[in-house]
Amino acid sequence: MLFLDDIALDNLPVPKWLVDGVISENSLVVLYGKPGCGKSFVALDLALAIATSRSWQGRQITRGSVLYVAAEGLTGLVARVRGWKREHDVERVRRARFHSGALHMLNYSEVNAFIQEAKELSPVLVIIDTLARCMVGGDEDSAQDTGTFIEYADRIRTALKATVLILHHPAKRIRTERGSSALRGAVDTMIEQSSSGRMLTLKCEKQKDAAPFDSICFKLKPVAIGDSMTTCVVVPTDGESAADGISPSEANVLDALKCAGGRMSSQRLARASGLKERTFYRTLKELIQHNSIKKTNRDQRVWYEIVEPEAVAATATGLPRR
Repeated sequence: MLFLDDIALDNLPVPKWLVDGVISENSLVVLYGKPGCGKSFVALDLALAIATSRSWQGRQITRGSVLYVAAEGLTGLVARVRGWKREHDVERVRRARFHSGALHMLNYSEVNAFIQEAKELSPVLVIIDTLARCMVGGDEDSAQDTGTFIEYADRIRTALKATVLILHHPAKRIRTERGSSALRGAVDTMIEQSSSGRMLTLKCEKQKDAAPFDSICFKLKPVAIGDSMTTCVVVPTDGESAADGISPSEANVLDALKCAGGRMSSQRLARASGLKERTFYRTLKELIQHNSIKKTNRDQRVWYEIVEPEAVAATATGLPRR
């Protein structure tokens, strides 16, 4: 039957929430924000909450398996997962799987192979981090390339009956996502993530089948995961001041240092942090003032090292910084 009457419509299933009031099941979602704003921290926190059947920032979720496409590599995620497990007192996250490297979202054969392997896991959420890294050989400004990306993302969604969450970047001169407007037109939910000082904010810019959700605020909390290693986890603000957390730019620098074993030269650290030069040096100054890192001169080069984890963790516990 080609046409449905009102009775047939009444019998169609009503959309269900993957995250109550925020993200629906079996949908396409974009989370976009500036590099270094903490998008991956938020996406990973959501993924691990779903995989361990716990609420997400006070909201009910649909539990199930998750797949995380780490197109920028697993190096940073390894420590973040360890930190998340320590913060939440979780020994294993059995229903989370990670895909190392880019998934070529303009390549039908590769997307189809991904779907076939993923079917065995029956995920409820697939995270693509990021659109740029997975649009290999494509042009984000091209409606045709973006349309192909959307088509294959939708193919993943329908084949796996899973929500597909795409991490993306903003345009340079206007406050919207980067690239073709075809992306915004196609997705069910569009979320902007911003940071101000030590606060992270999620703002709903599009909610296709429901009312937009109110803005959600977080902070990043430092967590020690070894003798000389720290990472950060996303936690609610709970009415606390912004100074009780850590800024995304600080988290990026600490993350880069941690992945390098706790010490890096200034030039390498600047590249690894992904921050603009002005933001990078301002962040270094703040971290030194907080006694989270220290500056040394060696071999005619400037080096930065992580101070012991207890000093970094003081930013989250309210202990005085030395």
